[in-house]
Amino acid sequence: MHFSYGGGMNYGLPVPYTTQITPSLSNGTQIHISGTPTGSRFEINLRSYQNDIVLHVNPRFDDGAIILNSAPQGNWGSEERHALPFHRGARFTMVILATDRSFKIAANNGHVCEFYHRSPMHLAQQVEIKGDVTLESVQVYPGTGPMGFPPMGGDMAFAPPSFPSAFGGNPGFCPPPPSSQPAFGGGMGYCPPPPSSQSTFGGFTPGFGSPSAPPSMPNAGVPSIQSCRINTGSRIFVQGFIPVGANRFELNLLQGYSDGDDIA
Repeated sequence: MHFSYGGGMNYGLPVPYTTQITPSLSNGTQIHISGTPTGSRFEINLRSYQNDIVLHVNPRFDDGAIILNSAPQGNWGSEERHALPFHRGARFTMVILATDRSFKIAANNGHVCEFYHRSPMHLAQQVEIKGDVTLESVQVYPGTGPMGFPPMGGDMAFAPPSFPSAFGGNPGFCPPPPSSQPAFGGGMGYCPPPPSSQSTFGGFTPGFGSPSAPPSMPNAGVPSIQSCRINTGSRIFVQGFIPVGANRFELNLLQGYSDGDDIA
């Protein structure tokens, strides 16, 4: 399974790239990846700190296939081959959805393949991406928490990207807007829920009703200033919990890093 990748120019995120999976993978966890293939092959690994690879996703343009595999304790299993959904030089978005039985993989708003667990998915602690790819964005959206809360957005005033079809009704991929712009610009962003009375999160319509305590997630604190780079087509995803009795809040795009800077 070893393959030596050629060098190349990278923009956005550095490649090889590694990010932590926090909290641990659980049913409903989603990993969103966007980038552009530039060469023969690249790979995405969900792995532990001890080098156990729970999921290996390997698009191979020199082989015309996408390969799925796992390597518990470094021992590779049998490869599973599927049709290649990407084109060299063409931008892609991929979503990996963790379920109790398998990982479901979607690309460019279509279900691609499914990989049934060979190792407990909670062993995966990192997302690793390497190979011939320019990488724009990697986002991990937690699934059902240890206290039984629904996926992020189920009881929140703002929902994460909605996923009506890529996985047959399960959370998956946010469809692109009806324009020539890509679905995600400089990074992953907010996608409004579908225009119906039921949301994709267990029948709860985000922003209505009496939400229970929000799921456990990193708290940026308020006020909070986060640095970002905005390009044409960029979207900004903000998620939080509005306490009972709140009057107002605001979101500003600043031309600097302090409250006194100009508001764009």
